Amino acid sequence: MKMFLEGFQELDHGELIKVNGGYATIWADTTNNTAVQNNGYSNAGSLGSGYSTNSSIYGYIAIGSVNPYGNVASAVPAEQVCTNPDDYHCDIIAYNEAVEHGVSNPGTGDWNKVTVNTIYENQFATKAGASFSANQKGYIFYDDGNDGTMDHMEYFEASADGHHYTVWTTDGKNNPTPTVYDYNSDINGHAKTGTIAKFVVLQ
Repeated sequence: MKMFLEGFQELDHGELIKVNGGYATIWADTTNNTAVQNNGYSNAGSLGSGYSTNSSIYGYIAIGSVNPYGNVASAVPAEQVCTNPDDYHCDIIAYNEAVEHGVSNPGTGDWNKVTVNTIYENQFATKAGASFSANQKGYIFYDDGNDGTMDHMEYFEASADGHHYTVWTTDGKNNPTPTVYDYNSDINGHAKTGTIAKFVVLQ
C-alpha cells in the first residue's frame, strides 16, 4: 500500500519502520546523497513514493519482508524417481536411502540414465576404500562378476563403535532391508567372502 506522508523525512528511521508496519525501509535525501538502511530484513522487492520541493527531492522505498527460510535453497537434495520400476535400479534405491538418512552429497545427475559402474567411476572411485570408520555412512559397491566392473551398490552406516555396520540390502528392485554385518568377520556386505567390496564414505 502506498503511503504519502508529508514531512515524513523529519522522522527518524525507527519511526519510519513503525509507520511502514514493521518492514525494513530505506530513505534518502538526494540533497546530500545519504541513505540509511535497516538490515533487519533482506533488501528485496518494493514500493516507492515521494514528493518534490523547489530545492530537493525526498523519497523512501519500503522494502517488503522476505521469508528468511522460504527463499533459501535447501541443502537436502531431492530423492530420485525410477523411470522403469521393472528394471534393476539399486543405484536409485541407494541414493534415496542416503537422502533419507541425511546425506547432503549423495551424488549428481539422473541415475536412470547411467550404470552403477559409470556412477562409481565418474563420481566415487577416487573416494573408495576397503573399510570405514565408526559413525561413517555412504555407499558400498560390489563387483559381483569379479571382472573389475561395479555391478551393484547399496547404502551403509557404521555403528558408533565401528564393530558393526548396517547395509540396506536390495536385489535392485525390492525395497531395501537393513542387514547388520560384523566388521571383523565380514567386510564384504552381502558379497560375503566373494569379491572385495568398496566403501565410499559420504560424511
